[in-house]
Amino acid sequence: MGYKFLSAMGIAVNMAFFPFTAIAQEIPSELSEGMPYSEARELILEEGWQAPDLRPSNPLNGSEDYQEIENCSGTGVGYCRGYFVNADGDRLVVITVNGSENPDLSSWWIETEKEEF
Repeated sequence: MGYKFLSAMGIAVNMAFFPFTAIAQEIPSELSEGMPYSEARELILEEGWQAPDLRPSNPLNGSEDYQEIENCSGTGVGYCRGYFVNADGDRLVVITVNGSENPDLSSWWIETEKEEF
């Protein structure tokens, strides 16, 4: 068997058994400022982002419904910060307003994992 044939077989096997390893998670284009966080969260999870369980590390995070919420201000308009992670270690940071009862999406961005020296 030739090298080209074996290479093609290797690619086909990888695609069959690991179809999602090459797919990067993107920020859902449907996200918009002011949309209910429950809807935004669903879109983010459908895109393949994972919600880390931050509740044990921060029991006062202000949200029992959203395990990815890291911190809440507790005053003012009720800003909360949380994040989702992808396979590359990037974080999709989300900021919500209106506290933890019925939060709305305020802003979002991707933070890439930085090397620590």
